Amino acid sequence: MGRRGDQNTSSRLSDAEYFAALEECAAKGNVTASWVLGAAYATGFLRRDDLEDVWLRVRRNRARAEKLLRFVVDSGESGAILTLAGVYKGKNVRKALRLERRAWRMGIAYAANNIAMSYSMLDMPRRCYDWLKRGYAKDRETHAYPIALCHLVGYGTPRDVKKARSLFVRVIDRGWNTQDGREKAALFIKMIDRGEAPNPPRRGRSIGSLRPKARKESD
Repeated sequence: MGRRGDQNTSSRLSDAEYFAALEECAAKGNVTASWVLGAAYATGFLRRDDLEDVWLRVRRNRARAEKLLRFVVDSGESGAILTLAGVYKGKNVRKALRLERRAWRMGIAYAANNIAMSYSMLDMPRRCYDWLKRGYAKDRETHAYPIALCHLVGYGTPRDVKKARSLFVRVIDRGWNTQDGREKAALFIKMIDRGEAPNPPRRGRSIGSLRPKARKESD
């Protein structure tokens, strides 16, 4: 386990001490520590909340992540449901989907995107697109980008490059999605303007897995 960022001063906990303190709190039933650790074991990264822009690398542990996050969910923290679903996503998409639908019923609007990606991984493009539309009605910021992808390649809906481009522009102009998402949107726009488009996702992959191809300036 390592970290990037400024070195700790002697008055601060070392990375190992910080991680051990979290483990101790989680062992005592602290919900917040369990959630932080569960997410870390699921993703492989842990952000130190006592230092600016310092992350620890953590060896992924699916079983440990599931146990910790299940405890958090059972404690009533609904926001951890989607994190727990993500633990299942790689091995049991249908199990993840059940949790994601539960999150939607609890009023978590961005769960629609997760549900859509699960249906996409199950090779059900129409259901994927329908759930993205449901999510867009409640949370445009999260769902505009994947809907644009669907229009771009004709996934679950007729292909409409003009509509895809319009949505990508909206994502950029309104600051929607993440910085990474906006950068990809800009590259997709360049592809569209060159008359290019990616292929639909391979079987078992989600529509969100599509990546734009950047062309070298010398080309």
